[in-house]
Amino acid sequence: MTEKNVNMQRLPKQQIISLFICIGFDLIGMITYIIPGVSELIDIIWAPIAAMAYFIMFRGVMGVLGGFFTFFEEIMPFTDIIPTFTLSWMVKTFLVSSASETKPVVKTT
Repeated sequence: MTEKNVNMQRLPKQQIISLFICIGFDLIGMITYIIPGVSELIDIIWAPIAAMAYFIMFRGVMGVLGGFFTFFEEIMPFTDIIPTFTLSWMVKTFLVSSASETKPVVKTT
């Protein structure tokens, strides 16, 4: 097995649950495509809810910036297809986590 596969198997249970929650939020955002005509009204209701949920899930700078992005992504027509929550989960889990694990060594003279 490669190192990447091993890391996928070692994800804590909480991160797996968080992934499924993110997928669920993305599906809720995409479901508006099923109901033509009513979808924009649903997006107006869903956009602030999604932005708050994003902020609560990701916190910090990522939560604030992503919350704004999520709000505008949900409120604008034809952008609901972007899986913002799931992509952010991947960034936070694999890019931010691995970046914090590989801290540079500072040599002092």
